[in-house]
Amino acid sequence: MYIHTTGDRPDNIEPTKIKRSAFIAAASGYYLATLPDHGTWLLRLSYANAYARLAEDGRRAAALAATDRGTDAANIVTQALRREQRRLRSLSRFVDLDGALHLGAQAVDRLGAGLAAAAKGILDSIPASEADPSRLHPLAADTRVPVRNPEVKGPLAPGGDWVTEKAGPGAATIAITRVPRSDDVTYEIVNFIDGARSVAEIRDAVSAEFEPVEATAVSEYVDVLAKVGAVTFRK
Repeated sequence: MYIHTTGDRPDNIEPTKIKRSAFIAAASGYYLATLPDHGTWLLRLSYANAYARLAEDGRRAAALAATDRGTDAANIVTQALRREQRRLRSLSRFVDLDGALHLGAQAVDRLGAGLAAAAKGILDSIPASEADPSRLHPLAADTRVPVRNPEVKGPLAPGGDWVTEKAGPGAATIAITRVPRSDDVTYEIVNFIDGARSVAEIRDAVSAEFEPVEATAVSEYVDVLAKVGAVTFRK
C-alpha cells in the first residue's frame, strides 16, 4: 500500500524484499566487475539476442506496413537498430574489448555494423505505400529539444493532479490522453526527454515502442510540460 507514495520509506518496506534487491544488485555488480573471458560470453550473448529482438521488431514492422503505414514501419526497425547498437556500446564499460573476440577495440563497431546490415535487409523488404498518411501529409518536424527540470519530480501524466493544477483542467483532455495505453505512453515520453532528442525524435522513439502516435499529440503534451515548468527548451 505504500509503494510509490510518500510513505514509501524503509520502515514501511518488507525486509525480505530489501534483502532480495540488495542481493540482485550485489550479484550483478560482482559479475560485471569480475567478468570471465574478458566479457566475451556476455558480448556474444548480447549480440545474439539483438538479432532475436530485431527479428521481432521486423515482424511488427511488416504487420504495420501491410496497413499502408510504411514510414512508421520503417521507424520501428530504425529505432530498434539504434537501441541494439546503444546496448552493445554500453558493454564497453565492462568488457575488455582488446581481449574479447580477438577483435580489438573495434569489436563493438564491427558487431554494430553487422546489426546495421541485418536491419537494412529488413528495411529493404518493407514496401513504401503511397497511401501512407505520413507520406501524403508530411508535417514540419518539431525540432525543439526539451530539457528536464531536475527540481520537478513525480508523476507527470496530463490528467494528474499536479499537472492539471498547474496547467488547468484542459490538460486532462489533450490528444495524447486518447491514445491506447496513454499513461504508459506519456510516462515513456518523459523518459525519452534527455536534453538531446528533439520532440520529433521523441515521437519516433515512443511510436516504435508502442504504436504510431501523431506528432502533434506529442508536441502538445511537451508544451503542457513546459507550461507547468517540468521542461524548458534548449536555445
